[in-house]
Amino acid sequence: PYVATMLGWIPFLASFVTFTMGTAYSGLLFARLYQVAPKSKILADVARRLPRDGALAARIVDVTLVSFLVAVAPLIQLTLTISVETLMHKLLPSLTWMPTAAWAWLVGAVALVLSQPREMNSVGLLGLIGAIAILIPCVGIVMALLLGGSAPVQPGNGTASSALVVPTALVED
Repeated sequence: PYVATMLGWIPFLASFVTFTMGTAYSGLLFARLYQVAPKSKILADVARRLPRDGALAARIVDVTLVSFLVAVAPLIQLTLTISVETLMHKLLPSLTWMPTAAWAWLVGAVALVLSQPREMNSVGLLGLIGAIAILIPCVGIVMALLLGGSAPVQPGNGTASSALVVPTALVED
């Protein structure tokens, strides 16, 4: 929602469509990889099947994925913790006594359970569930905006933005 307010609705929708198409294309590529190597458990297994330099390619894939996960995992953990804590405090105010660290441990435990699939098709299913979980609120927000969303006052300047923005009812504390 914040990006949509800063970009405006036309650039935001263009970006959204572009990223959606890119995601769909990468899904097709993963499907093709799975057809080539159906017993593969990780992308490095697929790289090992290359006729030339497969071992080197597998090492590069492993290093790239581990580096990415080490860099991104704390950000995802923090974002999820803040989101879950905020949501639960709104839904169940009696849980406000729980410290943020407890929410972080809870989110980590759920992530640990969800990270157990060992087959690429299982990972694909989790990806599909995640994509749907992202798409539903995005579509809902865009529909709310198109059906009469108003521009809230922007912090700092006291004026309403000319960009298409999230209705204030969706973002108020």
